[in-house]
Amino acid sequence: MSGEPLSLHGSGWQSAWKVARASTAVAELTLDHIEPKEPYSYSALQRFSLQPDRLTVTMRITNRGEHAMPFGFGLHPWWRSESDVTLQFRSTHFWLEGPGYIATDRITLPPELDFAKARGLPPTWRNNCYSGWMGAQS
Repeated sequence: MSGEPLSLHGSGWQSAWKVARASTAVAELTLDHIEPKEPYSYSALQRFSLQPDRLTVTMRITNRGEHAMPFGFGLHPWWRSESDVTLQFRSTHFWLEGPGYIATDRITLPPELDFAKARGLPPTWRNNCYSGWMGAQS
């Protein structure tokens, strides 16, 4: 991104995704970012499934470039902070945020930041990363 010292957000968020499937309960978006002059070429998929009591997000990325490359795929959800909104996911670590919105220090997940059991949203701004997540909530 122009003016940014690091490539924090990649290219997907600035790209035109195609609607592969859409219904009242499911939206599936795909993106083929094939750029021979860039180190990153990939295909990506995002699927959003609504059920009466939950939102399930599935994400997949496939390297389409000539060389193995590290990829990150972030989900930046935003929810209205209503009293009946809860969040649940399992992770093992939390990353503190440093200058420039960069994750700096990985810490063991303290109880007050743990969402293994459904709980209300934090009352304040949260711009941090969680890690040790296996990609699925049981």
